[in-house]
Amino acid sequence: MQNQRTIADLNLNETAIIAANQQGNIPLKLVQMGCTSQTKIKLRMVAPSGDPLCIQFGGNDVALRLEDAKKIAIESV
Repeated sequence: MQNQRTIADLNLNETAIIAANQQGNIPLKLVQMGCTSQTKIKLRMVAPSGDPLCIQFGGNDVALRLEDAKKIAIESV
């Protein structure tokens, strides 16, 4: 079985697409901003401690806790 990558696995400035059927894993604040399954995202910054991460989608830069990032599966672009 193939290990699925998550947002937490992205490298700086790497782009990916949120995998299908992730609605239950995406925090409500992101869903309300339009970040749903099949949304293209980019990892913009990581705090020196590694938490939080800054992701970009739809022109928005949003901080995301590492704990939440580990729950959201992604696909390569």
